[in-house]
Amino acid sequence: MTEHIYAHEHPETERRRDGGFTLWFTGLSGSGKTTIAHLVGPAIEERGPIVEYLDGDTVRTHLSKGLGFSKDDRDANIERIGWVAARLTRHGAAVIAAAISPYEETRQKARELVEEWGTFVEVHVATSVEECARRDVKGLYEKAFKGEIKGFTGVDDPYEEPSNPEVRIDTEQHEPEESAQLILQHLEERGLIPAAVASMSVATETKLIAPHGGTLVDRTGERPDDVETLEVVTLTSRELSDLDMIACGALSPLEGFMGHEDYESVLDTMRLANGLPWALPVCLAVETAPSGDRVALADESGKLVAVLDVGETYEYDRAAGGAAGIPHDRRCASRCRAAVRAEAAVPRGTRHGVRAGRAGVPRAGEGPGRDASRVRRARLAPRRRVPDA
Repeated sequence: MTEHIYAHEHPETERRRDGGFTLWFTGLSGSGKTTIAHLVGPAIEERGPIVEYLDGDTVRTHLSKGLGFSKDDRDANIERIGWVAARLTRHGAAVIAAAISPYEETRQKARELVEEWGTFVEVHVATSVEECARRDVKGLYEKAFKGEIKGFTGVDDPYEEPSNPEVRIDTEQHEPEESAQLILQHLEERGLIPAAVASMSVATETKLIAPHGGTLVDRTGERPDDVETLEVVTLTSRELSDLDMIACGALSPLEGFMGHEDYESVLDTMRLANGLPWALPVCLAVETAPSGDRVALADESGKLVAVLDVGETYEYDRAAGGAAGIPHDRRCASRCRAAVRAEAAVPRGTRHGVRAGRAGVPRAGEGPGRDASRVRRARLAPRRRVPDA
């Protein structure tokens, strides 16, 4: 009957969430794929990304239920895992696939599916047949050696080792915890996850809670020589508090005021763009756009407290949210005051947005011929806290 099944074309959205990747563990049965994956997964999740597991045995009880262990069935199983991994990667997930996946050609097909949307990291968990048999508590290798089980990978069915994996782990030389750290280090070096800091190990040793997102930020530093020559933005007491929180690491892993992507993601999903839970945007309001690429920040008494780098500019649609039944002006004000925590309600079209470390600016005040439905914002990235002179 399968010849009468036809795939329907459905409209595909062009939207995607950046940052997704697939970590593909391959190796013999008993090599340690699942053990290492279950150490790597929580460590990735601590740093922000949402982790999804596609374990070979689990997939065979659901998605691939009914498939056997012929080459065609094995290929079909891996292609299904690859297709699901690609879809999850497209939506920004960190996918951990752990399956024997014995054939090089089929693994390559899975790679091609994933790499259309994100990064594919192949991890070869290299363990000898003898060691896998020694670890085998189910006695499957013993039965395979005796011929009681046919088509067993590594015994009477081939396992084609990856020719060029991104990571190769020798589990006979490294304990599972060491193996997991080698994989995490690779992901850090490629910028797929935030780098861990010493504070993580300190937290483990002292039993203290690790920083949110796994990174403890310190933005304090020496007073720049040119700080007196920079354009000055005056902070309210609330904005000054946000700045202090960023500088000392209390808002880790933020290194500055949020960028456009993080800002919109927090408003929409209460998560940063990388998936890390985050309740409120952190922003700073200004009345006019900064003229330079750096500005000095001062408290209400005029004392200079920080230097910020001006980052991206972008447009903000003030009319967004009207569907919630709230007038546009009021909706904007409530977002700015309650969610952004840095802006106050002001006459429509006259307020500029800045973030407490990154910031923004709308166009000039509303008037004849001006479109008050959109506000242009500039982003400022905090540079350094300025010690007292």
